[in-house]
Amino acid sequence: MDAEGLDAEGLTPDELEARADSVRDQVAETLAALRLKLAPRSLIDEMAERSGVRDLDAGSIVDFAVRKHPVASGLAGLCVGLWAWRAFRASPETGPGLIRQTMGDLSQSAKQALKNKAQVQRTAFVRAAEAQLSAGAQHLSDAVETGVRDLVARTPAPPEAKPLIESAAQIILIAAFEALFDRVRRRA
Repeated sequence: MDAEGLDAEGLTPDELEARADSVRDQVAETLAALRLKLAPRSLIDEMAERSGVRDLDAGSIVDFAVRKHPVASGLAGLCVGLWAWRAFRASPETGPGLIRQTMGDLSQSAKQALKNKAQVQRTAFVRAAEAQLSAGAQHLSDAVETGVRDLVARTPAPPEAKPLIESAAQIILIAAFEALFDRVRRRA
């Protein structure tokens, strides 16, 4: 820097700072672009596009596999064909009855798995509902207890009688709630 505050290129410190900020912004933009390009989804999309898989639909997947891997596709087709030929032979033990039995077993297994999953979901729902009901009942109980205590505190009674009055009021409320719940249960 010379005596006037300029560097070798003739820039002032403020201009140098502005240039540094500009370079910093460009580096940040480049890093953001690199992060986007190196994201797993972007890499997968690029690989799919380069391999030709991206534009395939369900109907052209077999055609793609046959063109890219003809020997493996031929062997797979041969195996499936031999299995089908053997399964449909006239023998009752290995013919269409076996396929029907296999499909029946598979459907029973899937049905049982779905039933088990539904039971697990139902149990989890019941537990969550019970927890919510328990929390609600506790909240209601606390609110009733506080309300009764406040009401008894305002009554003109000797201090020794207030716990007895509070207990009597709570017993009356419990009996009223039980009667209400019994009536609701009978209607349901």
